[in-house]
Amino acid sequence: MSWTMGLRQFLADFMVAGYQLVRTSLTRRPDAVSFDYLWSAAYGPVALGDTSQGPLARAWYARADATTVYVARANGANDAWEAESVLFSYTGAPILEMDLSFEQAGRAVVCVERATGPAGASDVWLYWYDPTLLPTPGFTFENKGPGAYPR
Repeated sequence: MSWTMGLRQFLADFMVAGYQLVRTSLTRRPDAVSFDYLWSAAYGPVALGDTSQGPLARAWYARADATTVYVARANGANDAWEAESVLFSYTGAPILEMDLSFEQAGRAVVCVERATGPAGASDVWLYWYDPTLLPTPGFTFENKGPGAYPR
C-alpha cells in the first residue's frame, strides 16, 4: 500500500505478479482505482422475486454491455457463479456506470448513468418494478433526470 498524504491506493496496489486484478479501472476516475463501472455486486434473494429464504440469501452480480444487462447469482456453495440471464435490454446511449440492488419483494433494481441529457450530459436511469404502470404493472427502464455516479 502506498502512502501519500494519508491512505491512498494506486494501480500498482491492485497488481498480482504483474497482472491487474479483474474488474479494476482508472478510466472514469483517473485519480482513484475503482472496480469496473459496468459490473456491480449485491446480496439479494435466493431467486429473483423469491424472498422465501430472506432478503439476503445469495450474492448476485449485474453486468452491462452495449445493449443488455445480465444478472447471475452465486451457487449454493458460494464458490462460483451460476449462468448469467438477461435482466433487461435497452437501446440508445450506452451505460457508463451502474449499481445493483434489490427491493423488499426480491426484485432487482438497477441504477445507471447514461449520456442522454442535453449535449450528452449525464442522466440517471432506473430499472425497477413500477406497480402504478397502466394497464399492467411491470418493470420499466426510465430516465429520472440529470445526475451521475449512481453508486
